[in-house]
Amino acid sequence: MEQNNYDALLMPKKPSGMLNVLTLLTLIGSGFGFIGAIWNFINADKAFAEMSKLKNTPEMEDAPSFVKAFVNEDAVKMAEAMMENKWPIMLITLMGCALCFVGALYMRKLKKQGYFLWLVGEVLPVISSLIFVGFNVFGGMGFIGLLFPLAMIILYTVCRKELTEA
Repeated sequence: MEQNNYDALLMPKKPSGMLNVLTLLTLIGSGFGFIGAIWNFINADKAFAEMSKLKNTPEMEDAPSFVKAFVNEDAVKMAEAMMENKWPIMLITLMGCALCFVGALYMRKLKKQGYFLWLVGEVLPVISSLIFVGFNVFGGMGFIGLLFPLAMIILYTVCRKELTEA
């Protein structure tokens, strides 16, 4: 019995399997987020030009209704807003990715402040999208941009009880 207490003092606590998987997914997702933020910044002007051009082509009149739903006046306005605000969107997205990355590293060490860093990093880009692009950003298939962060918030909150160290 005394040996078990000694081993417990020497062996650092490890995250549960669920927390381990969540933090690994967050680290990978943060990397993709960095790349995506830079990619969107570089291509914002091109995306707006292509969307504007495509909206006014005769082929769009013959396109199926689900295609027309992606290329409409709201989509063009959204692309324009993303182009006009590409600097703040990129910077806030990069900041959010960095906070998520650092938060996940802290949570892998079972530090409670990691959860709060990650949570701010997860919510910050969503709020910036609403501010700079508007509610249209989550219309159509864009609602997936809300579902994934919401699912991650729920899953991390379930694992939060493991995070004890300061």
